[in-house]
Amino acid sequence: MDTPQPSDRLASPGNSTEGNDYAAADEDHSVLHADQLTGEAEEDERLPMPAVTKWLLLGLAAIVVIIGAIAVAGALAGTSDQDVADAPDVVSSQQEVEGGGTVEASISLGKNAAVLTFNDVAASEGRTYQVWRVPLDGSAPVSAGTIEAGDITAGHPVVIDGISTTRELAVSVEAPGGAESPSLPFAVVIPTPAG
Repeated sequence: MDTPQPSDRLASPGNSTEGNDYAAADEDHSVLHADQLTGEAEEDERLPMPAVTKWLLLGLAAIVVIIGAIAVAGALAGTSDQDVADAPDVVSSQQEVEGGGTVEASISLGKNAAVLTFNDVAASEGRTYQVWRVPLDGSAPVSAGTIEAGDITAGHPVVIDGISTTRELAVSVEAPGGAESPSLPFAVVIPTPAG
């Protein structure tokens, strides 16, 4: 068996490649050559992205960011009184307030919120109303915040979030700024569906 020897007849513009194994290998692009293994970067053959495409992609990214910001803001805004009123599991009740007037309560465990609306309740001079969540486990009441005197006398709805583990909502009369623990007796106690 004869070993092929390199030939001086390598492909060149004037030479025919017919019968020349080395010239055929040069034309076969599926064969790697030593100079292709050096890792030298070839020229980038991609076309540059047109400016219009860049602006369209930038605009699309801005829209995605805006939609995400709106979704986050909606999630952080909490539950509205209308969300509770529209809930399929809403339970409504009316309770007498100590000292006169009533409070209407709409409670939705599905929305994890309650809405309190005070009617004909006089704001106590130099005092504030504070709402308390009384836990199902019997532990100490947890403040849900104070209610502004204007919201009491105007009958504005007050939304209380985080009521899923609450047996009762209770309202106390406190010094301005509220208290660490409620002053008893409560002005009104509102049972929840969880209780």
